[in-house]
Amino acid sequence: MVKNSIYLLLLIFLLSFPRQAKGELLDRIVAVVNNEVITLSDLNELYFPYTERIRESGYPPDKEQAILFDARQEMLNQLVEQKLADQEISAKQIHVRDEEVANSLEQIKIDNSFTEEELVQMLARDGHTLAEYKKRLREQILRARLVSMEVKSKIVITEHEIQDYYKKHQEKYEGRVLYHIRSILLKTRFSDGKDQTEAALENGKSIAKKIRGGLPFEDAAMEFSEAPSAANGGDLGWFALDELTPVLKDVVQGLEPGEISSVLNTTAGIQIVKLDKKEKTPGKSFEEAKEEIHQELFQSTVDMRYKEWLKDLRETAYIKTML
Repeated sequence: MVKNSIYLLLLIFLLSFPRQAKGELLDRIVAVVNNEVITLSDLNELYFPYTERIRESGYPPDKEQAILFDARQEMLNQLVEQKLADQEISAKQIHVRDEEVANSLEQIKIDNSFTEEELVQMLARDGHTLAEYKKRLREQILRARLVSMEVKSKIVITEHEIQDYYKKHQEKYEGRVLYHIRSILLKTRFSDGKDQTEAALENGKSIAKKIRGGLPFEDAAMEFSEAPSAANGGDLGWFALDELTPVLKDVVQGLEPGEISSVLNTTAGIQIVKLDKKEKTPGKSFEEAKEEIHQELFQSTVDMRYKEWLKDLRETAYIKTML
């Protein structure tokens, strides 16, 4: 009986679309979640902005296609999970008052130093309205409230767990060496069907020679780097070694403050790295670290329990994907 009603819903949904002119793309169903559907336009709203960023990254065609394929599947999975959560919100009659949405919007404007006019203009540039943004904000608050009710409220982190974590991660609280890093990134691309890595590598060597000849690294980054950090002279910020990729970790460990690396061929592209500064942070006693550890353990437990909760929802739901 349930399956029959689902198939009837699918038929009604498909027939409800007006016939479009030849050459126009018909919207279609890409997933059914219990008695509700997710359409191709729902998916594309998430997917298309991501495709633009990937296509501007200069990946080889086969890698680009693989990344986009995986992203599309993952985004559909996210939409399915959102739909399941929204159905739970409805079933449990969770509500958000208009003033709560207004207060959250006001806090977002304060945190980001936006006026309402600036926010409206920014949304308009991306093809959205303030009303749409408020609707999304309401949905986010509702989902957060659901997670709080179903997951967070059932988690207790004990003093023993906090002490045990502190003992097992002593090196983390003894004080860490932090490295202030700058980087110049040259993206590797395919042009006319040819890999341009060698050309980027030669360009990198030329830039490194100019820096060693006296050109300030910051000026070189602003002129040549293709990373967002170029505007800040290639400044990536402060990192502990365990926060870096294996390649950068090895490189940074071998540099003294003020030195630059050789030209590197990394997964991000061709890179030149400069170690600006190196400092050791003071250690933390158990009492000083206690709240930080509690938050870390709590969040990791929330993430784990949330996945388990979603898995349980999936197992009891009717889900069919049609990509």
